[in-house]
Amino acid sequence: MDDLRASSERYRAISEAVADWAYSLLIHPDGTAELAWTDLDAARITGYGPRELSARLGWLDLVHPDDESVLSVHLTALLAGRNDVAEYRMLTRSGDERWIRDYARPIREADDGAMQEVGGVRDITARRQAELDRARLISEHEATNEELERLALSVSQELEDPLAAVATGLARLDTRLEDSDPGLDVDVHRAHQAVLHLGEMLESLQELARIGHLPETLETVDL
Repeated sequence: MDDLRASSERYRAISEAVADWAYSLLIHPDGTAELAWTDLDAARITGYGPRELSARLGWLDLVHPDDESVLSVHLTALLAGRNDVAEYRMLTRSGDERWIRDYARPIREADDGAMQEVGGVRDITARRQAELDRARLISEHEATNEELERLALSVSQELEDPLAAVATGLARLDTRLEDSDPGLDVDVHRAHQAVLHLGEMLESLQELARIGHLPETLETVDL
């Protein structure tokens, strides 16, 4: 028992340096758990004072209902003698959700089959929020790109027929011009060049609209 106590104290000292709080838990064969000790600053993190939390489970009583299955799998792994890392949410007094990363390892099995384990917990709420923000920004960016693609395709399709009609009319007009009016001939040539330029722009718009739907191709490049 003295060796176990000394081991727990050493782990507590190390965990305090690398985690937000350390703890020791006793997991019984039926899957129930009992908190042996923790250095959790409950009031600062959860909003509850130590006396308001269950003396048996501490912060584990605050696990989000949707994550109770995650905690159950975590405890089952520890009871089986395996190290395990779990990420789950807990609900604070104010109703906020805080994400924590719980790393634990079994250290000794008791005569009655219970498993004592020690662990360290890190508050990863900021990291999780950053991941959610990143996913949201990517989704918004993809939605914007899709809208631009639809707009480019729509504009190119709407202008394609009128531009073709103008080009056809210019071609007919050019064949009917008399050599005695060089000024008009220049004007028609300029209009024809403008139509060609607009046609190239429409092709670029159509290519832009298709860019997100083209199959990926690989090619050899000389470095």
